[in-house]
Amino acid sequence: MENRVTGIFLFLIFTSLNLGANTINTCNSGNHPTKFAEQSVKDKINHDSIILDGYIDIEYNIEGVPKIINVRSIFNDTSAVFRFQTHDQYFNKEYSQVILNKQTADCLRILLYTLYTNHNYLIKDEYRKKYFSCDSYMCTIKMNINGKKINETRNLMHYIFFDEPYNFPFDKIMQLILAITNKIERDILKSRNIKPKAATWITEVFHDRFYEPYDEANSKKQ
Repeated sequence: MENRVTGIFLFLIFTSLNLGANTINTCNSGNHPTKFAEQSVKDKINHDSIILDGYIDIEYNIEGVPKIINVRSIFNDTSAVFRFQTHDQYFNKEYSQVILNKQTADCLRILLYTLYTNHNYLIKDEYRKKYFSCDSYMCTIKMNINGKKINETRNLMHYIFFDEPYNFPFDKIMQLILAITNKIERDILKSRNIKPKAATWITEVFHDRFYEPYDEANSKKQ
């Protein structure tokens, strides 16, 4: 099952990067069709060969979001955890975390590897100096990916009025992080009416299973 899931995900990633093939609209990403190549994947990545150490941190505007105001995906050579912080935890300087299952961790590793192997930034070059809005929706990526050091911080609110401003793998990273966050809101924090629903490809690949069973003991002081 694991190999099948990884194979499906690799197909989604590599064909979406349009590796020299004509493209067709085969998958819907949000409200816009995503282009996928017609040819089969020629090159495969062994996710176990990706050496990745560091984190992705998303900090929301504390006045404008549901219960969770900060999430951080932390990676090392052997594991990946997803740390989250609610309003109350923010003021009490606490956080909770779940351990990402292997499928989720592998997919995020592949996305990050693909993003920073093909690009230097999460944002497309033509949008790097164009932005709107003064609200805060901060994303920080600090990590070492197979020897390449990444240290990037962006206010994602600056780009919300642009059509597809991000390099493709980062779009998928954010969709997956949102799906994990929404599941935590529903299942652990017991929030209702969590929207939007997960992207179609996430539902098909993960079936709403992103992390190991939650244990209250995982809640820690900062």
